[in-house]
Amino acid sequence: MGVSSTDYERAVATLDAVAWRGIMPGLERTRALLAALGNPHTGLRGALVAGTNGKGSVCATVDAVCRAAGHRSVLLTSPHLQSYCERIVRDGEPVLARPEELIQASDELIVRLAHNTLKPNLEISGFYLGNGVAGLGDSLSQTFHFTYPAYGAALALSLPVKNHSAEANLADADASRRRDQYQERRTNQNITLEVTNAVHALEQAKLSMEASKVALDLAQKSLRADERKYELGAETVFFVLDSQIVLAQAELNLIQAQVNFQVAVAQVDHATGDLLDHHHVQILDPQK
Repeated sequence: MGVSSTDYERAVATLDAVAWRGIMPGLERTRALLAALGNPHTGLRGALVAGTNGKGSVCATVDAVCRAAGHRSVLLTSPHLQSYCERIVRDGEPVLARPEELIQASDELIVRLAHNTLKPNLEISGFYLGNGVAGLGDSLSQTFHFTYPAYGAALALSLPVKNHSAEANLADADASRRRDQYQERRTNQNITLEVTNAVHALEQAKLSMEASKVALDLAQKSLRADERKYELGAETVFFVLDSQIVLAQAELNLIQAQVNFQVAVAQVDHATGDLLDHHHVQILDPQK
C-alpha cells in the first residue's frame, strides 16, 4: 500500500513546472531563499563541483570519502539518473526516499509560492551608460569614456489588493496539501490495520496448528487402543476402522493447518514489506 504512481508523477511535474527555464545570472534568488530559511548554510562546509564530464563520479567519490572518515554529508546533484529522489542524499540515503515525502515537499512549495503572490512586490531597476556625439570615431571614444553619461532608476511597487485569483490559488494549494496529508494518514492507518490483522491471523493459525497436532496424537493413541482391544477380542473391527477414519481426518486437518500457517506468514511478510526480501527478490526502477 502507498501513494500511487499518478500522485508521484504529479509531484514531480509540479517541481519541474516551477523550475527556472533558462539562465539568470546572479545569486539574488538563492540568497533570498536561504535568508527565508534562516541562512542554514553559514554553519556548513561544502564543495561545488562543476565541469563537462565526470561531475557525478567526483561527487560520489568525495561523498564516500567523507562518510568513510566519519563525517556526515549531504550530496546535491542535478539532474538525476533514475529517480527524482536521487537529487538530495544525506549520509548515503535519499532524503526523499519515498514518494509521500516528495509529495509533501511539492505541496509545501506550492503553498509558499501561492502565499508569496499575496505579498507586496517591490522592483528596483537602474541603468548607467555613456553617449557619444559628432563623428563615428569621436562618438565611440566619448561613449567608452563616458563623456556624456546617462543614468536613471525606476521603482515599481505592486500591492495585491483584492487579488482574488491569488487568494483562490492559495486556498487551492492549501486544500491540496490537506488532502495529501489526509491520504497519507489514511494510508498509514490502513497499513497498521493490515499488519495487525495479519499478525492476528498468524497467531490463530499457529494455535490451530498446535491443536491439530494434539488431535493427531490423540487419534493415533485411540487407534492403537482400539487395535489392542480388537486383538484381545473386546471390540469388533468396526471400531478399528472408525479410528482409522478419525486418524486420517486428523492428519488432513494438520496438513491444512500447516498450509494456513505458511499462508499467514506470507501475509505478515506482505503487510510489513518483507516478502520480497525474504525470497531475495529485487525490483529495479525502469530505465528511461
